Amino acid sequence: SCWDIFRLSVEKYPGNPMMGRREIMDGKAGKYTWVTYKEVYDTVIKVGASIRSCGINKV
Repeated sequence: SCWDIFRLSVEKYPGNPMMGRREIMDGKAGKYTWVTYKEVYDTVIKVGASIRSCGINKV
């Protein structure tokens, strides 16, 4: 599944950049700021825990 592929990628490459964004300043794209696989994983786990704490469970 997509989750399994993502989880395995986190295990293999926790420090690698996964998602990047660029700030636009004065109409020009600046440097990329990256978030690692591990940082994204940690955020996903926290969001999932927050959703479950509201009483929403798997179907």
